[in-house]
Amino acid sequence: MISCRDVLNINVLFTCAIVNSYSHLSNKDEIKLPNFSHDSTEFLHWFSGFTDAEGNFLISLDRYYVRFRFKILLHIDDVEVLNLIKSKLGVGIVTASEAHCSFVVQNFDDIKYVIWPIFKSFPLHTNKKLDFDDFYKAVMIKGETGEDVTQVDKEKILSLKNNMNLKRDNSLSIGLESPEIFVVNPFWFIGFLEGEGTFGIKNASPYFQIAQKNTSQSALNAIKVFISTLPNINLHNTNLSPPNVTSAINKNTDVVSLVVNSIDSLYYYILPFLDSSKMYTRKAIDFKIWRIALLLRFDEVVFVGLNLYNLINIDISKDNLIKWISILQAQESKL
Repeated sequence: MISCRDVLNINVLFTCAIVNSYSHLSNKDEIKLPNFSHDSTEFLHWFSGFTDAEGNFLISLDRYYVRFRFKILLHIDDVEVLNLIKSKLGVGIVTASEAHCSFVVQNFDDIKYVIWPIFKSFPLHTNKKLDFDDFYKAVMIKGETGEDVTQVDKEKILSLKNNMNLKRDNSLSIGLESPEIFVVNPFWFIGFLEGEGTFGIKNASPYFQIAQKNTSQSALNAIKVFISTLPNINLHNTNLSPPNVTSAINKNTDVVSLVVNSIDSLYYYILPFLDSSKMYTRKAIDFKIWRIALLLRFDEVVFVGLNLYNLINIDISKDNLIKWISILQAQESKL
């Protein structure tokens, strides 16, 4: 058995393995986008994945105007990630209330010349791609006519709007999915994880979960392949079985959950990958606590005086998070 500290020492090796494994994905990174440098591509892959999880494409019509909005709505604790997105993209506004915060792009030129090029070069992969496609068809209709949208064009846009988001006929959407499994980019995966991932504990054992509607089955299949083929960086044991990803569907909500609950799979495959990745949302704090729980569970360490697993399962207040992380990191340093 390797020690917990060995996990920290293999991050560089894991990063190199990930880069080598996905080096063939670099062709799209050569596409030039306005206001973006080559160094921005990792963030834009992340942004695409995060949009697949949390973004919305919206159209509103009234008697005189057609308006378009790209929106991300989050809990107020994640307002900083929205400020980061605004800073990186150079467009949009961030607003906040007591409980929620949102990032909105509604300037037509920003939609057409910034948002559209991003998602054409760094495509969405869930059912949300269909919303984006209809959204941009409507954008193009307005773009060709300017502010003076004819009644005929308004009817075309209204027809597109009425087939988006919750109004979409999902039975038809499934048939529109590509039969081919796309290759998951690791930065896209982290962005999607930050919206749809769970670091949890059940029956005193950590697990990792990704959930999504069954209308995005091709994305779920690709994610399952991605997790199952994560490289093994453990220098002490090259005979480990690849991660076992189980799936289950909630028949009431049509949500499919992909779950990894094998401690060996979490420790030798999932943990090194996540350690080598960058998260931008509050999910990074969840991961830090879950990570310690996994290390302690793997080494079968009893945390005297602290029911660690109950700690992870409750909603820790923001003010106490730093204190708990300091306690947990101090415990980890003694291992």
